[in-house]
Amino acid sequence: MILLFLALGCSEYEAYTDTREETIDEYITVEGVRVDVLFIGDTSSSMMRELLDLSHHVGDFTDRLEESASDWQIAAVTGPSGCAVGGYITPQTPDWATAFGTAITTSPGEDGVDEWGLFNAFKAVLESAPGGCNDGFLRPEAALHVIFLSDESDSSPGFQQGGDYWRDYVDPILYVKDQREKVHISAITGPTAGCDGAEPGTGYIDAARHTGGEELSICDDWIPSLGLLADAGVVQDLFPMLHAPIDPSAIVVEVDGEPRLTGWQYDGAAQGVRFLEDAPGAWAEVHLRYRAIVEFEVTEPPA
Repeated sequence: MILLFLALGCSEYEAYTDTREETIDEYITVEGVRVDVLFIGDTSSSMMRELLDLSHHVGDFTDRLEESASDWQIAAVTGPSGCAVGGYITPQTPDWATAFGTAITTSPGEDGVDEWGLFNAFKAVLESAPGGCNDGFLRPEAALHVIFLSDESDSSPGFQQGGDYWRDYVDPILYVKDQREKVHISAITGPTAGCDGAEPGTGYIDAARHTGGEELSICDDWIPSLGLLADAGVVQDLFPMLHAPIDPSAIVVEVDGEPRLTGWQYDGAAQGVRFLEDAPGAWAEVHLRYRAIVEFEVTEPPA
């Protein structure tokens, strides 16, 4: 119990903080988010069909994006300069889909560096600082979604070391946001065991799993999953709580008035509920009810 003495008029009062157990009801409305999408393309000759497929169907991606995002920006980067080819694109860019198709298929003009995916993404983020070639692309209030498309494993400098080398590129990308949950990394690559015509997407898959992004196999028909890929960058899956629950197993979760008995877990490190599947979409209302110990102030006259 913390004792303080307050002078109120001519009398001294004792003020202290105490605690009690309360039922907490939190109502959180999921707002439409702004999102900046960074596509990192491997422009080696074996990738041209996939890059063209993406350019022809990028409208499917943005149509789904607009269901949850209030607005978006897209940059296509293919080389170690990190500069968005042709500049970044918004819905107001004239014939933006054609501009994106040209950008994502433009070779950096040097063999091998288009397979430095993690490095190229890291450099693109650095160049988004004031004065950089991508100045204005990363908006402070927007989510960031980095998407890799490659049939090779990442070969950024340092990849020969193996292990967690990828963190040297991924961690600085995460640090550009005060809320790291606003950053997701996804990959359209070979699966961990590889597949016909593609190596395992080593490095890219690690980054995707580290940030809760999506993994699509480049050997499968991934075009119908572009909507899932769009959702990964804008859906809010973590809902921080004002207080630490006494019993996390007793948390009651509702979305738009419907109970959610499964598909979520309490994340103690983040002090919040994290949805593992079917995360609430834009404008959904999330209700969290739980018991917690809360502080309150008591002011009493001296005994």
